[in-house]
Amino acid sequence: MRTLNKFKKITSKILIILASMVLSTPSLLADARLIARLHPAPLKAVKLATKDFKKEAKKAAPEVTNTVGGFLTLYGGYYDYSNKDGAINYPLRHEDKKIYVAITPKIEVSKLYKETVSHIKADKTPDTNIPTGEKAKIYLLEKQKGEDAVWFWKVSEQQIPQNRRLSKISLIIISDPNNIFVPIGNFVSQESEHLILPQIHVLGRKNLDKHILENLDATKYFEPIAKTAEKLQKKVQRDLITNF
Repeated sequence: MRTLNKFKKITSKILIILASMVLSTPSLLADARLIARLHPAPLKAVKLATKDFKKEAKKAAPEVTNTVGGFLTLYGGYYDYSNKDGAINYPLRHEDKKIYVAITPKIEVSKLYKETVSHIKADKTPDTNIPTGEKAKIYLLEKQKGEDAVWFWKVSEQQIPQNRRLSKISLIIISDPNNIFVPIGNFVSQESEHLILPQIHVLGRKNLDKHILENLDATKYFEPIAKTAEKLQKKVQRDLITNF
């Protein structure tokens, strides 16, 4: 009997400890995220991306950079900047295993009523510095499972809608499209509650500060991502999103 009572007390203590651990753990750790990362472009990507600039190389070719931080991005009613490592994190706000990545130097916010956003449009201003004549680029990223049960990303470039309206499930990167290179094709992925995008490469930062300033007025319709740093080791820390 004493042994049984002792066992009950120990079990009760364990349950209390586990409950306190769950309650003290930020709920955001259990929430799904949209995770992307901007990478410095490898030489192969630079060659592929710059082949369209041969005739106007001096005028339009991107200036290759290793700096991947400071790109303004928007998704799901939020906005944030890529950190010094190129990381982009948002609370995941849609269930489909697909997302559009739209790259445009300027967005136009169409309002439904006062502060209520109806939809977002890509910039329409012609740009002679882009040989294709396009001011924006849109890519569709679809996460699929193959016949061998292996998850993969299918990435394809999309036509810009005639009305320039961007899908509500878009990750928008504010930049000249020739600053960013999104590889096309199939890329191995893994099963996860998070939507972890394949690599996106940074080729340059041409006019980046200018375009950020031009879009500051539009960001007032979006909530900035709030973060707190959690120290994991002496020189290692991670950012936690606090406004899920």
